[in-house]
Amino acid sequence: MATEEYPVRCEISVPFPTNQMAEIALNSLSPDPEPRNSLVTKEFILDDNILKLNQMAISIHRKLIAIIGDEDTCTGFLLGGTGELNAAKQANFFTVTKDTSTKDIEDKFKLFTTRNDIAILLITQTIAEEIRYLLDNHTMSIPAILEIPSKDHPYDPSKDSILKRARGMFNAEDFR
Repeated sequence: MATEEYPVRCEISVPFPTNQMAEIALNSLSPDPEPRNSLVTKEFILDDNILKLNQMAISIHRKLIAIIGDEDTCTGFLLGGTGELNAAKQANFFTVTKDTSTKDIEDKFKLFTTRNDIAILLITQTIAEEIRYLLDNHTMSIPAILEIPSKDHPYDPSKDSILKRARGMFNAEDFR
């Protein structure tokens, strides 16, 4: 049984930093964009285009990399220029020491995955093991969660549940 699409008037307004970005976003979805004052307003047939446009707007505003790691890992990334404070004076990194409780790590993970300005969350694999159930329950594509090695512990792909999920989405023939 074939499904029919019913046109539904759906006006969507999504803030973009510039009219040019708004125009680029609409051009990817529809042939005749009408950006006005850095807001995108357009009629759509109710489908995935609305979700795509919202995702584009979100990804434009999310630009930071957050780090949860040991002192050496955080220091390395901070020296590389990733350190940042948002308007609420919240840092985009969390240094875990031997005295840091699992609850503190969980709280920072939850904070970083809900902040609107973070696109990627890097977490050392040894720390990820402590909060594995949170990583397994994280299903959003943004922020992307990447497990990285630490100075003392090499990366072990067999422990990375996110990598396992990604591998399950493809089969070997996709790469031939």
